[in-house]
Amino acid sequence: MRLLSPEDLWARRVLDQVRYEVCSPVETRLRLLLVRAGMPEASHLSAPIPRVGRAGVWPDLQWESVRVGVEVVPRKREVPPGPPHSEDEQHECDIRRGRRRRTERHGWTQVAVSSREVMKQPHEVVGWISDELRRAGLRW
Repeated sequence: MRLLSPEDLWARRVLDQVRYEVCSPVETRLRLLLVRAGMPEASHLSAPIPRVGRAGVWPDLQWESVRVGVEVVPRKREVPPGPPHSEDEQHECDIRRGRRRRTERHGWTQVAVSSREVMKQPHEVVGWISDELRRAGLRW
């Protein structure tokens, strides 16, 4: 029996954090930020959330017990630097406006964050999601 090297131990710890069928590195980053902040781990392979008159929503992360889903919205596209209200800023404003949007009939709260917010404002994003989970009744 051989002793494990520090690299072996690190690799085991990292492998414990790997999730199957995750769609993006930003989604992984968000999940790890939330777990490291002490929140219960979300599911990422659950059933879609039905919406009235539309196709179901497959959130990137969800806490089924309190019916909260989080969706990481990718940047629309790269835009060159421009006026103060760039397309990216407007896109993020639209996301913030819809952050408390409910999937009405089914009682789910859908939180949308942009990939840019996850990368540039991680503490704020964790706070938004934490507030929503607590408002929904999740305790940790």
